[in-house]
Amino acid sequence: MARNLLKNPCGEEQLEFWDLTENGGNQWKVEDMPGDCGHDFSDDGVTKYFATSFELCLKRQVIDLLAEGYSCEHLDTQPAVTVEDWYCGRTDCGCTYQMTVCLLDEIQEVMQDFKPEPVALDPDSDNCSWRQVCREESALYIQDIKTHKDTQTHTDHNGFRSVLTPGEPYIF
Repeated sequence: MARNLLKNPCGEEQLEFWDLTENGGNQWKVEDMPGDCGHDFSDDGVTKYFATSFELCLKRQVIDLLAEGYSCEHLDTQPAVTVEDWYCGRTDCGCTYQMTVCLLDEIQEVMQDFKPEPVALDPDSDNCSWRQVCREESALYIQDIKTHKDTQTHTDHNGFRSVLTPGEPYIF
């Protein structure tokens, strides 16, 4: 039953299904590939991405695996859930990126979380092209949180670009 469980992982439906818990600066925006980031993406089927602004931008989505058709018996076996995210920066502005994925129990208390070190990209010294973050976990509920911000105060969307690619072999 491997499939992408995130609703609107690439921004095809603008910001629908995402809870924008922080929407600073010029706010979250959806742009067409390759857009202002200037980097081609490896999957031609991905045509949009999420872009951030100069103040903190944070979005989240909670996935209920029971509501997605997984049975309690199946979840008791702790099936693998693969978390995958792609991000990049612009070539003319530094930015920061942080992803947190929380594994929640039936009352949505955090059982475990995956929080890689924050990433800061400086276009003067870093390759700002698309990069992947990937991790495999088990859970009943998954809360996916993305935190992005650019490092300059511009009235544009200069921060991180983010896309979650749909399809197999990962769930989201």
